[in-house]
Amino acid sequence: KPQNLGSKVNSKFGEWGSCISPDGMFLIFENSGKANNLSPAGDLYISHKFNGEWQEPFHFDEKINSIGSDLTPKIHDDILYFASNRPKNNINNCNNVDLYIISVSKLLDNFNNNNWSKTQCGFEFKVGNGITFLPDTDIIVISKPTGELDKLNKNQYSIFKLSFNENGSHSESKLDILSSEYTDYHPVISPDGKYLAFNSTRPNATSKVENGKTNIWISTIENGSIQTPNYVETINSDFNDSYPSFTIDNRIYFNSDRPGGKGNMDIYVSDLINGQWQKPMLIEELNSVHSENDLVVDPEERFIIFNRYISKTNEIDLFISYNTNGEWSTPSEIKSINKPNVWELTPTLSLNGEYLYLEINGEIKCYPTRKFLKK
Repeated sequence: KPQNLGSKVNSKFGEWGSCISPDGMFLIFENSGKANNLSPAGDLYISHKFNGEWQEPFHFDEKINSIGSDLTPKIHDDILYFASNRPKNNINNCNNVDLYIISVSKLLDNFNNNNWSKTQCGFEFKVGNGITFLPDTDIIVISKPTGELDKLNKNQYSIFKLSFNENGSHSESKLDILSSEYTDYHPVISPDGKYLAFNSTRPNATSKVENGKTNIWISTIENGSIQTPNYVETINSDFNDSYPSFTIDNRIYFNSDRPGGKGNMDIYVSDLINGQWQKPMLIEELNSVHSENDLVVDPEERFIIFNRYISKTNEIDLFISYNTNGEWSTPSEIKSINKPNVWELTPTLSLNGEYLYLEINGEIKCYPTRKFLKK
């Protein structure tokens, strides 16, 4: 029996003529009657899929839609085909419908770059280290240098909240509840918006010993408000524990140089059961004799992206591993992004999974995931 896609996609007006992308992650369809339509007969819209749910559609502007009817979209390979009776460029200078094409890659790049405050993807920052998004809001959380020295006499990083307006402008405020005299950086928000984790060099909350080690602190988010962070003893150790990443199934991936690993830094995972984080497990397939450092896991655990430092070459490059029935594949280099003598750091993903963010030379850069993810 057919199921209605719900009120996020459907409206009181007409929706029809839909097509879905080959990877199932976005839907393009016609709508007639919405106030921002260029044509009362029908304009094209796009909806992204996130965590298995279709999100609020966005209107393609005049770069695609017209005052004529824009209808029956279809995708094949990287081409979007659609019909239109727009008055300009009509081959026979009449009101008949003609066929048009546009590159899907260029279409999405252009759309996301112009609508980033709503879609939370497709943009870059000149300064930053780590970027994360609060679901169902226009709030972004990042970390960046404060321009001061922390209590360990090192360059200090702190965590900031950016709130965006419809016109793309934003206000910025330091998240004092997450701040300390030390360095606090690389915030990540869980896919359900209930937790925020970050790295901190503040003393271990149990021993209160100032040893310069990095550990993971976790805050709960209640009604959009970030609460006081807690040091989680079952996840952390007396060594370095950092770069957490959440899944939709209440798991947290992170790296650590604690004893028992394969190399200098290794990737571990911990499950949240009955409100308690469990003893971390080493993931054998992902680790090597080198250092597996900054990481991000796909919320549905389909893949994990991390960087690996090889001391012999002094290179830090990105690797990706795919999960099949609970088994991680041998990690492979992301050659389309890695560059010689460039360190690709702090990977994170946009909410819809379409963009990968990296810190490159102190700036946050953005890369479409469709250009390197396995089909």
